[in-house]
Amino acid sequence: MYTRKYKFESFIVMFFLTVNVTAQEGWLMQNSGTSNHLYSVCFVNKDTGWVVGGSYDKSSIILKTTDGGSNWYPQNSGTNDCLYSVHFIDAKTGWAVGGDDWGPEDQNILHTNDGGLNWTIQYNHPHVILYSVFFTDADTGWVVGADYTMVPAIHFILHTTDGGKNWVQQGYYHITPPPHLLVV
Repeated sequence: MYTRKYKFESFIVMFFLTVNVTAQEGWLMQNSGTSNHLYSVCFVNKDTGWVVGGSYDKSSIILKTTDGGSNWYPQNSGTNDCLYSVHFIDAKTGWAVGGDDWGPEDQNILHTNDGGLNWTIQYNHPHVILYSVFFTDADTGWVVGADYTMVPAIHFILHTTDGGKNWVQQGYYHITPPPHLLVV
């Protein structure tokens, strides 16, 4: 009886070790080709995806891959402020958000209808940071952000039902100290 129990327990331990190692083997380090910080990634299928980021020295970056991340190609965002989130609903339609609370520079919701070849500003507000964007379809989406010029800071939720042509504030919250509203 003792031998069976020992063999069974050994089997369970080996099974979980094997499962753990096998699961970790699925992750591969990939080279983005940038030294900028990368904050958000979105894939619409196994091959096509985008990553956004930037740095505090007034640089933003959008990279796109069409081969599952083996190669990444820069796209021009049209803004210099750091981008914190990206979301695509298909291979053509997507949004990216970011900002800088240090000045009245671009704090944007960016939009593309051509897979990121061209990005347009849908929303711009000074002195805020936009942290996260999420859309359920081509019309309905949310963005969360914060205005740090207020004491305490105001954290807010923006909502659209027309693809980002108009944004309505759904709520705002004084949260001190953090946690912040960072993700939708």
